[in-house]
Amino acid sequence: LSVPRTKQPVARSSTIETLKQTITLRLHNERDPRAGQYDVVVNPKLLPNIKEGDLLEIKESQPVSDYQDSSSDLSDEAIPEKHLVVQVKKLLSDLPAIQISINKRLADLVEFTDKLQIKLTVISDPTKVHLDSVELSYIGFYISRADMWRVQTSMIGSMLYLSESVNLGVGLKGSYRSTVTDLIRSGVQYKSGIVSKDTKFVYRSRSSKFVFLIQLSKEMWEKWSKFDINHVLTLVLFSRVYSPTPDPNSSNPNSTATSNNSSSSSSPSSSLSSSSSSPHSNN
Repeated sequence: LSVPRTKQPVARSSTIETLKQTITLRLHNERDPRAGQYDVVVNPKLLPNIKEGDLLEIKESQPVSDYQDSSSDLSDEAIPEKHLVVQVKKLLSDLPAIQISINKRLADLVEFTDKLQIKLTVISDPTKVHLDSVELSYIGFYISRADMWRVQTSMIGSMLYLSESVNLGVGLKGSYRSTVTDLIRSGVQYKSGIVSKDTKFVYRSRSSKFVFLIQLSKEMWEKWSKFDINHVLTLVLFSRVYSPTPDPNSSNPNSTATSNNSSSSSSPSSSLSSSSSSPHSNN
């Protein structure tokens, strides 16, 4: 499996540097002839301070000071609810009147709209957005431990977005793709983040297949008949039923009892008897 490595962000003198100008955010999709293949594109003629590979925090323009103190952090208390950290993938100077454009798929993560007035913050320290763990879900194929190791080592330094489709490599059935279902940093789920060498990966299969093999031989039946043996083989499939928590203010004290009675109407013994088998029952 081979995953292309993303260009590393360029280090700056300060950790966080907010551009003083108000910027108009534009959106594009995969069908766009110029920007469609990139998640984030910037026009260097209109934003000359932005470099390819830069990490940018995008948030809605607020009626406050035009400059954010560089001592601020990226905690939930310091940043408004609608914010997104992205990585500049391409500089395109032939975008007329467009300063920055991101894929609509990314904008939908935080409900950004086209022509939204935003503030851009350059994040010069990638460790501020390093992820503690990444969860990938996949369906229809098998990933070995060796493939898991190759995937996560090749992703070091890459920017991942929630719900993003990630190419895990090429196999016999074509490209194997997975979906980013969780991005965790400091115990909190984020919409995006950078994979570091310390990021833990969790792989969730959505198409698990279980096969039970039970061998029944002629000799076994003959031995059971000879020694009058009557073993029973039972397969149990079970689930849990949750009863609602009783409301202390409810005027009906029997509401919980009714729920408990209904949930226990199906006893485990009925399942056992239906799935049991013995050699004498087949005779």
